[in-house]
Amino acid sequence: MKKIYIFSLGYAGRAIFENFKDNENYEILGFIENNAGLVGSEYKGYKVFSAKEAASLECDFFVMSGAWADDMSEQLLSLGVEKRKIFILPPGTLNYSSKQRERLTDEAVRRFDIFMRKNDKNYFMCNSGLLTLLRKKALSCASDVDLYVTKYEDIYFLAKELTSEFSDFLINIKYYQKDSILHKAGDISRIAITNDAWDKIVIDIGLYERYGDFYIAPYDSGEYFYMPKEYFDGYSRLDYKDYSISVLARYDEYLSYMYGKNYIEVPKKFTKRNYLNLGDKEKLDKLNALARQI
Repeated sequence: MKKIYIFSLGYAGRAIFENFKDNENYEILGFIENNAGLVGSEYKGYKVFSAKEAASLECDFFVMSGAWADDMSEQLLSLGVEKRKIFILPPGTLNYSSKQRERLTDEAVRRFDIFMRKNDKNYFMCNSGLLTLLRKKALSCASDVDLYVTKYEDIYFLAKELTSEFSDFLINIKYYQKDSILHKAGDISRIAITNDAWDKIVIDIGLYERYGDFYIAPYDSGEYFYMPKEYFDGYSRLDYKDYSISVLARYDEYLSYMYGKNYIEVPKKFTKRNYLNLGDKEKLDKLNALARQI
């Protein structure tokens, strides 16, 4: 029997747990995580260790999967973990979703759309959720569904209202931990509509805001996604099952700018390096300076 630790308590990590927990060939010893808020806690009786402790943990393999598996692997190698102990599950190995997750994801997106239209507020779906829709798959096949607004007043409004509107779901509000380009520490950065299940849904609501000739949205690494301001000039709707969803009218250009012209194809692996539109403040200021010269 092989003894394993699972890297990440995120979407992929929980899927690994559910797929491996009853496999007599493997013994799950616990999880490792980069999220300091989870380190020291337990998930279904299994302790969560810091990734920095990985090299000192006795096991046969560290198992990981998902979009960030290559980055996780590189991190473990940099921390002194032997390459032979790193096991990346190939795409298609795991069952990430379920009928329950599909039903709840569809219900949450539909209700959010109705709520926004009722309150005369704009939003749009993009990134992995939109790619999934365009690939003719259920939204639940994406790890999360990305929805964005373009006014801080709207995300502030949602932070106040969604708890009562989605009382049968969990509403998680994230705040800026330090000052950013456009916001002060303590301002709202993101909102997630989710639930408490191994295959939990994640409707991730973020904020794209104008910064010079671009719209920008914060990325986890402290960098920002940036998009030409022209892409945000209007909205359209795309059909999904028995309802429709708001998207940018120029969503094709948006997706091409982020992923490349062949965005409709499913990549074998995806890491941060695949994004074509990430930059820090220095890069954004240079891009704005160039735009002013044109």
